[in-house]
Amino acid sequence: MTYSLLNTLRDALQRLVPPPRGCLLGVSGGPDSVALLRGMLQLQAEFGMHVEVAHFNHGLRGGASDEDQAWVEQCSLELKVPCHVGFAISSSETPSRVVSSENALREQRLDFLLATARQREIDTICLGQHRQDQIETLLHRLARGTGMRGLAGIPAVRLMAPGYRLLRPLLECSRDEILAYLASLSQDYRIDYTNDQIDYTRNLIRHELLPLLEQVHPQAGHNLLRLHAQIQDHLEFLQPFLARLEQESLLNRTPHLLQLRLLPLQAAAPLLVRELFVTLWDEQHWPRAGMTQQHWRTLADFVHVRSETLQLPGYITARKRALMLILQRDAPSAAP
Repeated sequence: MTYSLLNTLRDALQRLVPPPRGCLLGVSGGPDSVALLRGMLQLQAEFGMHVEVAHFNHGLRGGASDEDQAWVEQCSLELKVPCHVGFAISSSETPSRVVSSENALREQRLDFLLATARQREIDTICLGQHRQDQIETLLHRLARGTGMRGLAGIPAVRLMAPGYRLLRPLLECSRDEILAYLASLSQDYRIDYTNDQIDYTRNLIRHELLPLLEQVHPQAGHNLLRLHAQIQDHLEFLQPFLARLEQESLLNRTPHLLQLRLLPLQAAAPLLVRELFVTLWDEQHWPRAGMTQQHWRTLADFVHVRSETLQLPGYITARKRALMLILQRDAPSAAP
């Protein structure tokens, strides 16, 4: 199993183009991120890359959060790896223990990782999500409603900002492989007791929903991963068609504005139009969290109907002018 984990990491690094100059590892202290740290250190000479650690203190578990931070700092010191620490912040920009939204915490953590990578001039950020995380993500998205992009799951690699990418090299590793690898090194790690609670959505899926599905069929998780792989193949097949439609329709873009020709959109299949809009949202770094499947369908239909204005989540407005579709993102209104 040690061989399996190291080769999974090696394969992920070899697929990166260009190769990483350095890797900033998000390390919580849990087994997944600690295995990522130990594995990347074993491979850093082979790939000629510099490795550093970043720990984000969410501050949700009182003293336990601070103990996690101290553990990661000590572990990094013993392994002779630079360690950077960030803290969850409230709207008043001070360390806080009241920020509880899972999405808000995730965004703060990613912002911290990207800012640290920029400061340290490290081009690749690595996180330790594994196969079980992929399965839980697919179930979560199925439950709340999603399309093909959602069922494509957690991407192994994605661009965070120009010149900076996010890599999840353990997505093909099982939790058993991770634990076996740590045991082979006699490496300890931290245990987050909130992982055994069902207050959080992810833990409810992990401890309640997935075991029930596995009672229906023991290979339920494996079958979800097969579906995920098939959808990735379909999306890959669509890419050249989407690229051509984008080239034919896109007139102008700024960070807050898109101008598109209507005629190519009206002539294209609705599926391609919907997927193009999702692609454009990602390229613009516009928020997709509030965009449901119904929103994407309504927007795709909008290119055909007589209506001239459509309001969308994320302060985005769609307008038609002559033979042009204009998508504009406005700044949120200041609170009174």
